[in-house]
Amino acid sequence: MSDVLIDLGLDRTPPVAAEPWSERAAWQRRRLDLRRSPRLRRWIAAAAAFVATVAGVGASTPARPKLEPLFGLPLAEGGDFAVRGDLLYRVLPVPDGTSLTAYRLRDGAPQWSAELRSGTASTTERLASLWPTDDVIIIGGMTMPDGTFGGLPVGRTAAYDGETGRLLWSREGFAQGRLPAGQLLMYRDIPPPPLATSGDVEYVAVDIRTGAVGWMLRQPSIAQQQTAFDYSDADQVWEWMATVTSDGVVSIRDLATGQVVGTSRGDPLPPDARLDLFDDMLIIWDTGGPAPTLEAYDLNGLTPLWTAPANRDEYLGRCGPWICVSGNNITRALDPADGKVRWGDTTWQSAGQPFSPWPRDLLVSSSYHSGRTRNALLDAATGRIRRDLGDWQIESFPEEVTGLLLSRRPSEGAPASFAVLPMDLGEMEWLGVIDKTRNCRIAADLLICAMIDNQIRAWRIRRP
Repeated sequence: MSDVLIDLGLDRTPPVAAEPWSERAAWQRRRLDLRRSPRLRRWIAAAAAFVATVAGVGASTPARPKLEPLFGLPLAEGGDFAVRGDLLYRVLPVPDGTSLTAYRLRDGAPQWSAELRSGTASTTERLASLWPTDDVIIIGGMTMPDGTFGGLPVGRTAAYDGETGRLLWSREGFAQGRLPAGQLLMYRDIPPPPLATSGDVEYVAVDIRTGAVGWMLRQPSIAQQQTAFDYSDADQVWEWMATVTSDGVVSIRDLATGQVVGTSRGDPLPPDARLDLFDDMLIIWDTGGPAPTLEAYDLNGLTPLWTAPANRDEYLGRCGPWICVSGNNITRALDPADGKVRWGDTTWQSAGQPFSPWPRDLLVSSSYHSGRTRNALLDAATGRIRRDLGDWQIESFPEEVTGLLLSRRPSEGAPASFAVLPMDLGEMEWLGVIDKTRNCRIAADLLICAMIDNQIRAWRIRRP
């Protein structure tokens, strides 16, 4: 049975209370009795058919539903799916690893299947993730060791050829981000030795297609130092890594080579300090004192650039030419040259640009007041609203941004409305209402959803 709901236009207004008896009410009752007469009903039906024949021969038939069911696939808790080209990839957790299957997008026909055995079975938790990049499919699995309290998760990552399903490489650890020159940054936690409070973290740069190791780094865990990566660029390629030890030593590392390109020594970091990298700047959040601040430093020489006031529960985002600082229903756009506020708005709790290819002049913003969410698209340079979305949510960000999939979902699994907003912010294209969805995305002319009953459902979007 299709999950597309069609509103039949039934009147849902509460019933009207009965009138006191009157001559007018009596006349209405007699008219109602005439309507109930079988003979009269047959006469009305015949007349209606005649009128339809004479006047409505050329009338159009009702429009077909916008969404045409295409195929369905089983999913599972902890599973995931992604679309790349003309294939849909589904990954599922299995007792001793993860399973990856490729399906033809136009009809859901299976093309190939592969399994990654981690050798670490667990009954406490299993998660599987899927990451398509170029022509390689990266999958990862995570397990929590049984019988341990607060034990470190065990992960394994593998790369498969997206067209054939051939295993390219596999190694222990978690995929973290894309690096320059076609590399992938991975990390794994190294358990602490006896009586130690924390272990180390190992970072490895591997070639995405061959798995060859470019460089490897082992350093103390977050208990001994803070680490930040430059992931603010829209192409999602990480270029820099910054570490600040507890005694104030700052190091900047080029992620293409793994080499340290700059060091400096400053004051020890406060216990609750945070780091961010934004283009060519290192930003340190000092939120421990009575007046929290953002302190910006040049990556090249680690020289101080500027200081700006901050709040404790804020975070950074890219806002076109500016740095957006958002949180607590306030957003400020700072000039990276001097830290000055170029615009601010107390309406929005968050604002920024998604990581997918996205117009540099357009921001996605949201706020939450009195139990209601409001979303909008803003002009990055000025903060002015270019399209108020109200309670419509951006459901997903496609790799090629030709239109935004919007949804209205009161709660997970509740009937959700879907529409597509063109990137010129013109008229929305209504798609329909679907029940029991968890999350959805658009690929070409398809709407594909993960359902709360652990299925993947696909619909074709009918367009003229």
